[in-house]
Amino acid sequence: MIKSEQIVGVVHTLEKYRNELIRLTVLIILASAAVYFNSGYIIDILSKPLNSMPLFFLTPIDGVMIRMKIAIVGGIVVCLPFITYRIVFLSSEKLSKKNRRMIYFVILPFSIMAFGAGVIFAYTLVLPTTINFLLSCGEEFMKPTISGSSYFSFATIFLVALGGVFELPLVLISLSRIGIVTSKDLSNKRKIAILLIVIIAAVITPTPDAFSLMIVSLPMMMLYEISIWWIFILEKGDKKRELIR
Repeated sequence: MIKSEQIVGVVHTLEKYRNELIRLTVLIILASAAVYFNSGYIIDILSKPLNSMPLFFLTPIDGVMIRMKIAIVGGIVVCLPFITYRIVFLSSEKLSKKNRRMIYFVILPFSIMAFGAGVIFAYTLVLPTTINFLLSCGEEFMKPTISGSSYFSFATIFLVALGGVFELPLVLISLSRIGIVTSKDLSNKRKIAILLIVIIAAVITPTPDAFSLMIVSLPMMMLYEISIWWIFILEKGDKKRELIR
């Protein structure tokens, strides 16, 4: 049961950061508006994996809703680096100068590049393969009539999900820096990690074919191995600094 003190604490926290929340909300709205006015270009890009296959709308409002969904998701994605920057800035009293620099100049740029790499990888390889497989399963006895709303929701979630998956090294390294995991832990639990990666890949890719599963799971396994070596190098650096002291 939630205590009244906890509710008061949440209210005080929201009151403390009210202006910041308002600014970030306004920023997301402005970014979403900018994406909305360029949504035609984004729709053309997202439609390319269909190889000129026509899309259909089922209700008069579908066209506007598709543009609004793309605008909202795009606005949030565009603003995420700045939102992260503001969170770090507001938490600066609890972070050392060294940790702030690490976040600003290493973690934040790396997370942006990793997310972008995941989206590009999904768009150029995984999404077209997945769509072709799904269409081939039904073309033998059905004619595809794809709803634009359903397709763009599917494509957007798919790309964002794979972009998030490519943040795996950043998550593991962050956990190692606060002492939750070590390179030895990750190495010893490699078999369990591979099993979890395959399960996650199977959830992300709605196709049951081995090829789609492989092209999603193999990069994730590589990212896992990269994380182990990166954490191992950081741990060696920590040990050297301790010896110098």
